[in-house]
Amino acid sequence: MRKSLILLIILLLASGIFLKWSADQLYSLRDQVTIEETTIIGDIAAAEGLHATLKTTLDNNLFWTTSHTIGSNQEPETEYLFDTGNSSRSYTYRSSNGIEYALNYDLDHNEIIYDDEGQFTGMAKAYKELYDATPDGRHGEKEVLLKDYLDYYPLFASFDILGKGFDLYQRYDFASYDDYFSGPVEAKYIFNDYFKIPVLEEETHTITISKENTGHTSGWSSAIGRTKEQDYYYPQTYSAVTDDTVFFVLKMRSEVSDVPMDTSHLAEGYGIYSFNFETRIRANQSYAPEYPVVNPYSLHNAYPLDPLTRIIAFSGSNDGKYLHLLSELDGKYWFTAINAETMETAAHIELSNADSQYPYQCSMQFAEDFTVVFLSGSSEVAVISHGEDGSYKLEFITEYADDTRISLHYSDRCIAFDGERLAMGDTGYSYSSYDYFAGYMLTIITKDGVQYYGEYKTSLTTGAAYNGSSYHYLVQPV
Repeated sequence: MRKSLILLIILLLASGIFLKWSADQLYSLRDQVTIEETTIIGDIAAAEGLHATLKTTLDNNLFWTTSHTIGSNQEPETEYLFDTGNSSRSYTYRSSNGIEYALNYDLDHNEIIYDDEGQFTGMAKAYKELYDATPDGRHGEKEVLLKDYLDYYPLFASFDILGKGFDLYQRYDFASYDDYFSGPVEAKYIFNDYFKIPVLEEETHTITISKENTGHTSGWSSAIGRTKEQDYYYPQTYSAVTDDTVFFVLKMRSEVSDVPMDTSHLAEGYGIYSFNFETRIRANQSYAPEYPVVNPYSLHNAYPLDPLTRIIAFSGSNDGKYLHLLSELDGKYWFTAINAETMETAAHIELSNADSQYPYQCSMQFAEDFTVVFLSGSSEVAVISHGEDGSYKLEFITEYADDTRISLHYSDRCIAFDGERLAMGDTGYSYSSYDYFAGYMLTIITKDGVQYYGEYKTSLTTGAAYNGSSYHYLVQPV
């Protein structure tokens, strides 16, 4: 019995030592991440000297930060962190998307039943006509010509500043929203009434209404006419936010025919508009105490534009000192930089001929001292440098390879420019939903086009993703 006990203790000790040794061997590999490079196009020498850092995680508990310099013949260096609480990755998201416009054809169902004066205007009149023609307990439907009921599109504004979201539904507005505006209550609706855009001549909407047996409405809706060919207008808003000002511009083109909308009824004409806000602090509130107070009376046309301008992209520079506008006019793509303080034009650069078939398939990407413009319709990419004195220079514009493997329009690309070479990286890539690797892709472009495209697969790759849930078991970019 005693010998058996001693043998058992020896076996337990041996097992413990073996397990510890095995764990130590495995744990020692925690930061020994390796990288495998595969050249798809060009020569890796074009990327020499570029320093890349990749941050990845497994289920937000294990974290790796892997860095290496291309062409240095040095092994990658990795920092490793195990954090079950993920406290080191927590942050507070404070969005500042500015202002956005939408259309509202909705109504209060009580309005078409209990209107004391019997005066119905706009879409309420259209719904009233359908309501009267629909028997109790039935569903009614009617196609209406929009111009028979509306002179202008019923726009309403929504705001997203300092992480606070609030909108201006006049019918369903809440009193608490008044905290975000200075001046009398009605002043905030200046934003809704500012843009007078006449409705298109032929735009139709199909409205529906459902009536209960009591005569009350139980549902209603409005939708653009049934044919895909029918033209219609829907606003698209582009915003840039500084410390105290929101700049924005509205798309003034119809959706199907892409024809210019009538801007002759805009009091200050078409352009880049702006309004001011003040940042205030709520006392006794520890979480996100800052909130904006908008001055409705400051809304004005800050930078007039030709009404025929087609807006493609609009944003502020990283330092907030300049506004960047990508547009099309007279068959040309233009990049315009505007001083956000003086609203003077800092640069107006012609890029290339516009693509008539895909006029909107372009985008901009900003860095501290340069801007990249992707003109996907013409398969061109332009690099524009920013000088410390506020100057802008077109460094080059070149075609990039028309190859599906090196599509330059990644959702989370990162960019760098050394005066001659444009580097673009992206993570989270997969050839399909069944092929995934933990790593990144790298593209090098010069004035002569794509010089290199390579894939960098790390040893953190854990396998294929066969369905959405399995992504929890994949090492992914932070």
